Amino acid sequence: QLWLRYGSKSAENATGILISNATIPHDVWTRAKFCLAPAGNGWGIRIGISAILNCVPLVAQPNVVQGFEDVLPFDAFSRTIGEGDIAALPKALRSVSA
Repeated sequence: QLWLRYGSKSAENATGILISNATIPHDVWTRAKFCLAPAGNGWGIRIGISAILNCVPLVAQPNVVQGFEDVLPFDAFSRTIGEGDIAALPKALRSVSA
């Protein structure tokens, strides 16, 4: 659903959300406030890249227990989004203080 709603250049311009199936240049990442961390292989890599780029991870797998969840305060440095949050995502992200 994220790709269907926000996976186009016009969606990026209207919402400020960029979802791409191509490589995104690092200078674009460094301007990002949030970075998507969807379900699938490599979530640990995505959160590491987010940390390096000073980007808040958007965890798009709300029913999955994260590695080290018992010792890391994920709510303090990430946001979890579910399928029901997708339509209002731009407004919800704008409401989060940096």
